[in-house]
Amino acid sequence: VKDRKITKVITEKGEFEADIIVSNAHFAHTYLDLLDSKDLKKNTHKKVLKKDYSMSAFLLYIGVKKQYSDLKHHTLILSERYKGLVDDIFKNKILTKDMSMYLHVPTKTDPKMAPDGCESMYVLVPVPNLLSGDEWDNTQTKKYTDQVLDFLENDFGLSELRENIEVLETFTPLDFKNQRN
Repeated sequence: VKDRKITKVITEKGEFEADIIVSNAHFAHTYLDLLDSKDLKKNTHKKVLKKDYSMSAFLLYIGVKKQYSDLKHHTLILSERYKGLVDDIFKNKILTKDMSMYLHVPTKTDPKMAPDGCESMYVLVPVPNLLSGDEWDNTQTKKYTDQVLDFLENDFGLSELRENIEVLETFTPLDFKNQRN
């Protein structure tokens, strides 16, 4: 940093100079972990620490050995109490039994995203961020995964979902922190 302008990035692979630097990392990680406070405007660290953080997300990556003809490439599934759910996620920071989700099925427009006769799916469920106190250990992750799969199979109508799962990967708020800063 020279005159409060970032001019170079230093990484394990070397030093890179540039006229403009764009950080795609979380803003708090950029300001608190990557930059030295002496190089920032006065009180920047304090201001960043006082910010309210957005929600997080719980993700499932699912590969099934079955196709669901009624599914679309993009589907939004909204809770009946959507406004209350948003308040629970953002304000109350609680993980509730009801949920809204985004279901992405890329095989609907690109069949090569899965073997013949199969589907690949991505499920994103908005959840409170880690300030909620949820630890997302193996027990909580498994329980929430089961809750999402139960909903998709029993309430949303993806019949025989569980018995056709070939691949199942999860990504939790804790994974976002540990793997994506």
